[in-house]
Amino acid sequence: MKKTHGPSRLEKVWAPPEDVVRIARQAGMVGGPVAELLVITAGWTGCRWGELTGLQRDRVDLDRGLITIDKTNGCLHESSHGMWLGPPKTVSSARTIQLPPFLTDLLRKHLAQHSGQLVFTGPKGGWLRRSDFNRRIFKPAVEGDPDRGLEAVRPGLTFHGLRHSHKTWLANDMILPIASAKRLGHHVPDKLEEIYTHVAPKMERKILSTLQQMWQHAQRAVIRLMGNHSWTRPSTLTGRHRGCSTQTQASSVTGGLRQGSSVQPTSTPARRSHPTNARLAASRASSLSSLRAHHKAAALRSAPAAPQRPIPRQMTPLPSRAQASGDGTIMPQDRPNNPSERDHGRQRVSIIKRMKKSLRPARMLRSKSFDREWA
Repeated sequence: MKKTHGPSRLEKVWAPPEDVVRIARQAGMVGGPVAELLVITAGWTGCRWGELTGLQRDRVDLDRGLITIDKTNGCLHESSHGMWLGPPKTVSSARTIQLPPFLTDLLRKHLAQHSGQLVFTGPKGGWLRRSDFNRRIFKPAVEGDPDRGLEAVRPGLTFHGLRHSHKTWLANDMILPIASAKRLGHHVPDKLEEIYTHVAPKMERKILSTLQQMWQHAQRAVIRLMGNHSWTRPSTLTGRHRGCSTQTQASSVTGGLRQGSSVQPTSTPARRSHPTNARLAASRASSLSSLRAHHKAAALRSAPAAPQRPIPRQMTPLPSRAQASGDGTIMPQDRPNNPSERDHGRQRVSIIKRMKKSLRPARMLRSKSFDREWA
């Protein structure tokens, strides 16, 4: 009998665009603007970790909105022996990726702030190590960290899960598999489709328009989710500053990104800033103590009452069998209504009889048939 097995790999966790924006924002709160832009670029291009951290400045064409993954040194490799630039994972991974307009503007602002050869670098201009980035920045931004004021957004998501998310976004918007495969650097299972099907410029424009709309919708969704709360620190990517109102943030999302203008604080009253870590810890401790007191009081109210010991009845002398009346005649006393008082003497006699019977020597039980047989 042929055995059927389930899938060999577990399904990867992916995130919608609004969750990726939230994760990028929290990564920026921990690791700075470079970490924020790195997460956004991974979500809206589908590139691998090594392809982004090994991306060089001369491989970014901001005028045409393109990034090129070089076939010889377009990927940053990492092992226990060191780090080096080398070829990407597969031959098809060496490709050219078109960027949506908003991402082109963000990369232009980012590259204008440093003159290094690599696009994404560490705080001191060195290479980014994947293990350090995941432990210090990406995992707290995804799983949440109450000590830093970070909320859990998409537990279980990895950096490679952003690549799965990009593929899922394209599939949900009915993008042809050949177009998404060319963008991600994948092989198409159908060889005929891979050879004879090409991605037309119209399809490329549709993909870029779809990604641009996803970015704008995600920005509006995050603003609605945050409400009137302002961010803890200013962001160099989306133009949000401490004290800006929600209307100002929405205007920066829709129009400020493409023009490259920064949003200035308006005359509207500044919102209350996000509480600091000390205030968060103090409020959390007070709420925890009040919650413990509430649960303790509820437990005391719901606990069953302790069983009360019965009060012993006062012993009264039993009346005599006959009681003299007023004229000197003897009248019989009525028996008490309490059965325990009425049968007290009889029960004592029966107990004595049972004790005597148990102390008698054992006798062998004999029947009539036994007597007839041994007579």
